[in-house]
Amino acid sequence: MNTPKILALGEAHVTMTAVRDRGEFKLGGTGTVTINWGDRSKSETFNLIPFDKDDKNKKKYRVKHRYSEKSEYTITITGKVQASITYLSCCNMALTALDVSQNPALIELWCQYNDLSELDVSRNTALIALHCGGNNLAALDVSQNTALLLLSCYNNELTALDVSRNAALEQLIFDIREVHSSTCLL
Repeated sequence: MNTPKILALGEAHVTMTAVRDRGEFKLGGTGTVTINWGDRSKSETFNLIPFDKDDKNKKKYRVKHRYSEKSEYTITITGKVQASITYLSCCNMALTALDVSQNPALIELWCQYNDLSELDVSRNTALIALHCGGNNLAALDVSQNTALLLLSCYNNELTALDVSRNAALEQLIFDIREVHSSTCLL
């Protein structure tokens, strides 16, 4: 099966691998990014808008592209000087891989309902909201995310979850798969 790949560079760096005939996600932040869709079409430039969680008009953060066929595409998002992605929503994209480890400015990540089997957020120390439910995650390490206020990681393959270092955590939505050694440390 062919898969689109999304890569963001500069102050922001995100890589996504998905199975789609279109690319659609939401970005918020500061600065300007250029997106090369990987299908020989013209690159597009976007001025990022600082994400406002209370703003009801989420469409203004949407970035989308339609491909002529379902195939493998490498999407490159290059941040200009001082560009920073603070909000990324890539839900329901059939993602099989997502790398946000080179994006320390990321504050909010929505990646529910994909096919992710791993997710490394250890270098996203500014993260305050993580929505990663509905994937295939067997483990999730949030020990470095001490600013985390909301963690939603239900419907995964988790057998343990340690949030003992997340003193700021206000909301936790999770379930632990029933196995002999299931653990949740609060």
